[in-house]
Amino acid sequence: MPGNINAGLAYLPGGFIDHRDVETVGGHRVVNIANSIAREVEEETGLSLNELRVLPGYTLTIRPTQVSIAVTYRSPLSSDGLRAKILSHIATEADPELAGIEIVRNELDLELLDLVPYARVLMSHIFAATSR
Repeated sequence: MPGNINAGLAYLPGGFIDHRDVETVGGHRVVNIANSIAREVEEETGLSLNELRVLPGYTLTIRPTQVSIAVTYRSPLSSDGLRAKILSHIATEADPELAGIEIVRNELDLELLDLVPYARVLMSHIFAATSR
Protein backbone atom coordinates (compact mmCIF):
# COMPACT_ATOMS: atom_id res chain seq x y z
CA MET A 1 0.00 0.00 0.00
CA PRO A 2 1.18 3.59 -0.54
CA GLY A 3 3.29 4.79 2.37
CA ASN A 4 4.59 1.31 3.25
CA ILE A 5 8.29 0.59 2.91
CA ASN A 6 7.67 -1.86 0.05
CA ALA A 7 4.87 0.07 -1.69
CA GLY A 8 4.39 -1.05 -5.28
CA LEU A 9 6.48 -4.20 -4.86
CA ALA A 10 5.55 -7.81 -4.22
CA TYR A 11 6.85 -9.21 -0.94
CA LEU A 12 6.09 -11.79 1.71
CA PRO A 13 4.04 -10.84 4.76
CA GLY A 14 6.35 -9.62 7.48
CA GLY A 15 7.63 -6.65 9.36
CA PHE A 16 10.02 -5.44 11.95
CA ILE A 17 10.85 -6.76 15.39
CA ASP A 18 9.42 -4.47 18.05
CA HIS A 19 8.88 -4.30 21.82
CA ARG A 20 6.03 -6.84 21.66
CA ASP A 21 8.55 -9.46 20.55
CA VAL A 22 10.89 -9.09 23.54
CA GLU A 23 10.53 -11.48 26.47
CA THR A 24 12.44 -12.13 29.66
CA VAL A 25 13.80 -15.68 29.83
CA GLY A 26 16.02 -16.73 32.70
CA GLY A 27 16.61 -13.10 33.61
CA HIS A 28 17.68 -12.16 30.07
CA ARG A 29 15.75 -10.11 27.54
CA VAL A 30 15.42 -12.07 24.30
CA VAL A 31 13.58 -11.64 21.03
CA ASN A 32 10.99 -14.33 20.30
CA ILE A 33 11.44 -14.58 16.52
CA ALA A 34 8.72 -17.23 16.06
CA ASN A 35 6.12 -15.06 17.81
CA SER A 36 7.25 -11.97 15.90
CA ILE A 37 6.78 -13.70 12.56
CA ALA A 38 3.41 -15.19 13.58
CA ARG A 39 2.22 -11.78 14.82
CA GLU A 40 3.19 -10.07 11.58
CA VAL A 41 1.57 -12.77 9.43
CA GLU A 42 -1.65 -12.53 11.43
CA GLU A 43 -1.70 -8.72 11.34
CA GLU A 44 -1.25 -8.61 7.58
CA THR A 45 -3.17 -11.69 6.41
CA GLY A 46 -5.57 -12.53 9.23
CA LEU A 47 -4.12 -16.07 9.38
CA SER A 48 -3.35 -17.36 12.85
CA LEU A 49 -1.11 -20.23 13.91
CA ASN A 50 -4.29 -22.22 14.63
CA GLU A 51 -4.89 -22.29 10.87
CA LEU A 52 -1.33 -23.02 9.77
CA ARG A 53 1.32 -25.67 10.28
CA VAL A 54 4.80 -24.34 10.94
CA LEU A 55 7.64 -26.20 9.26
CA PRO A 56 10.77 -26.54 11.41
CA GLY A 57 13.68 -24.16 11.04
CA TYR A 58 14.30 -20.64 9.86
CA THR A 59 15.61 -19.20 6.63
CA LEU A 60 17.94 -16.23 6.93
CA THR A 61 18.39 -13.92 3.95
CA ILE A 62 21.10 -11.27 4.10
CA ARG A 63 21.14 -8.36 1.66
CA PRO A 64 23.39 -5.28 1.87
CA THR A 65 20.89 -3.31 3.98
CA GLN A 66 18.51 -6.02 5.20
CA VAL A 67 18.40 -9.18 7.22
CA SER A 68 15.24 -11.24 6.81
CA ILE A 69 14.28 -14.18 9.02
CA ALA A 70 11.52 -16.40 7.67
CA VAL A 71 9.61 -19.53 8.51
CA THR A 72 7.57 -21.65 6.14
CA TYR A 73 3.91 -22.23 6.92
CA ARG A 74 1.58 -24.79 5.36
CA SER A 75 -2.16 -24.36 5.09
CA PRO A 76 -4.85 -26.99 4.57
CA LEU A 77 -6.57 -24.53 2.21
CA SER A 78 -5.98 -24.53 -1.53
CA SER A 79 -4.01 -21.58 -2.88
CA ASP A 80 -7.25 -20.03 -4.18
CA GLY A 81 -8.97 -20.61 -0.82
CA LEU A 82 -6.04 -19.09 1.02
CA ARG A 83 -6.01 -16.10 -1.32
CA ALA A 84 -9.76 -15.55 -0.82
CA LYS A 85 -9.39 -15.71 2.97
CA ILE A 86 -6.54 -13.20 2.97
CA LEU A 87 -8.35 -10.85 0.57
CA SER A 88 -11.39 -11.03 2.86
CA HIS A 89 -9.18 -9.98 5.78
CA ILE A 90 -7.61 -7.13 3.79
CA ALA A 91 -11.10 -5.86 2.90
CA THR A 92 -11.96 -5.48 6.60
CA GLU A 93 -8.85 -3.43 7.41
CA ALA A 94 -9.19 0.36 7.66
CA ASP A 95 -5.51 0.75 6.71
CA PRO A 96 -4.34 -2.57 5.23
CA GLU A 97 -0.62 -3.23 4.84
CA LEU A 98 -1.18 -5.44 1.79
CA ALA A 99 -2.83 -4.27 -1.42
CA GLY A 100 -3.45 -7.78 -2.73
CA ILE A 101 -2.21 -11.34 -2.96
CA GLU A 102 -0.21 -13.01 -5.72
CA ILE A 103 -0.16 -16.78 -6.02
CA VAL A 104 3.36 -18.04 -6.72
CA ARG A 105 3.60 -21.73 -7.54
CA ASN A 106 7.09 -21.92 -9.02
CA GLU A 107 10.16 -19.90 -9.95
CA LEU A 108 8.67 -18.94 -13.31
CA ASP A 109 5.87 -17.13 -11.45
CA LEU A 110 8.55 -15.10 -9.65
CA GLU A 111 9.76 -13.68 -12.96
CA LEU A 112 6.40 -11.99 -13.50
CA LEU A 113 6.60 -10.03 -10.23
CA ASP A 114 8.44 -6.89 -9.22
CA LEU A 115 9.74 -8.42 -5.99
CA VAL A 116 11.81 -6.88 -3.23
CA PRO A 117 15.29 -8.44 -3.51
CA TYR A 118 15.17 -10.49 -0.29
CA ALA A 119 11.84 -12.05 -1.30
CA ARG A 120 13.22 -13.26 -4.63
CA VAL A 121 16.21 -14.88 -2.89
CA LEU A 122 14.01 -16.39 -0.18
CA MET A 123 11.38 -17.77 -2.57
CA SER A 124 14.06 -19.29 -4.82
CA HIS A 125 15.50 -21.03 -1.77
CA ILE A 126 12.07 -22.31 -0.70
CA PHE A 127 11.35 -23.70 -4.18
CA ALA A 128 14.76 -25.38 -4.29
CA ALA A 129 14.26 -26.91 -0.83
CA THR A 130 10.77 -28.23 -1.58
CA SER A 131 11.85 -29.80 -4.87
CA ARG A 132 14.43 -32.03 -3.14
